[in-house]
Amino acid sequence: LKIPIVRGQDYYALPDDFAGLRYIKLTLDKEGEKKLTHVTPSFGTNIKEWQASAGWYGSTAQYTIMNNMIYLPSPVSGPGYIELSYYQRVPPLINDEDSNWVLKHHRDVYLDAVSAEIERFAKNDERYTMFWGKVDAAFDEIAMRHEKDVWSGGPMTINSDSGGY
Repeated sequence: LKIPIVRGQDYYALPDDFAGLRYIKLTLDKEGEKKLTHVTPSFGTNIKEWQASAGWYGSTAQYTIMNNMIYLPSPVSGPGYIELSYYQRVPPLINDEDSNWVLKHHRDVYLDAVSAEIERFAKNDERYTMFWGKVDAAFDEIAMRHEKDVWSGGPMTINSDSGGY
C-alpha cells in the first residue's frame, strides 16, 4: 500500500483492515528511500514533546502507531509516499451475499472455525481444541503457500552484453 505524503502533515490513517505491520518505508522524490524506525512514545508524554525530541537521522526517520494512525515526528515536506505491507484482518461477513478471500478459497477453514465455536459454546473443550487445531493448521498452510508463491521462481541467471568477452 502506498500512502501519498501531504506537505506538513505528521499523521496518516492506516487502512480499516490493518491487523499488523510487516514493513514500512518512506520514499521522497528528491531524497530517495528513508528507513523508518519504530519508537514507542510514553503515554504520559505529549505528542508535540515527542515530535520535538525525535526526528531525522541521516537516512533514518522515526515513526509510531497510535489510534490506527502512523505518526511521523516531523512533518515530511514531500512529494513522496509511505509504503507499507501489512497483515490484513479477515473481512467480516455481514449480509447473505458477502464474501471474502477466506470463504472463496478456503471454505474448510470457515467450517472448522464455526464447528470450534459451537463446541466452545457447548463447553466441549476436547472437540473445541481439535477443531481449533485444524483452523490453526489451515492458516499455517495458507501462510506457507503464500511465502512459497512470493519467493519461488526460476533460477537466477546472469545476462552479459559484453560482446562475448
